[in-house]
Amino acid sequence: MKTNRTRQLIVGLGEAGLAQASDHFLDRLKSILGTGGRQIKVDYWHDPRLIIVHDVELPIPLYYIEPVTGEIEDAYLNLAADERRAYNLHTDFKWEKSLPNLNPRRSEITIGWAIQMLADGILTRVISRQQGTGFWVWQMNADDKPEVLGGSFASTLYRLGEIHRLENLQQRLEKDLAEAHKAMGPAAETPRRQKLRLKTLSPSLR
Repeated sequence: MKTNRTRQLIVGLGEAGLAQASDHFLDRLKSILGTGGRQIKVDYWHDPRLIIVHDVELPIPLYYIEPVTGEIEDAYLNLAADERRAYNLHTDFKWEKSLPNLNPRRSEITIGWAIQMLADGILTRVISRQQGTGFWVWQMNADDKPEVLGGSFASTLYRLGEIHRLENLQQRLEKDLAEAHKAMGPAAETPRRQKLRLKTLSPSLR
């Protein structure tokens, strides 16, 4: 991995008629800031009284930071869905409809969750292949009719992705799996996990 060692220099040009940074001053400043082989990228802004310098070691998008894609994003989406909201969420009102959410990784997160739920479901038998029909089903509890997820892995993962977007069903599946793990206990779960590791997923898994 190649590290980006850019040094960002933001300098104020000021309004017309106000003092501006001279070319000589900027050249000296860039020379000093460029020691150590750093590249200097210059941007400008309105305030002639302030200069901002910051280093970019390796930019990481905010949507890779869990607190941002957790509480902050959930709060944003809840506000965005409030039809009685009397204010815009964005500085530019044209973004209100064009940005349904601020997380390009949301689909990746959904896929990862679906795969995790399927793996845990097979381990705990909360999700299994139904005898007779061949469908993958989610056994919500002993009394409920099983929820059909799909006839193949692809369709099952797609359905789990839909469940991830439905808060009530998402929480219920996670709760069912947590209870199943607890009821199963380490003594039963460990050999079951080892057995599954030795097999490729097939219709025989129940």
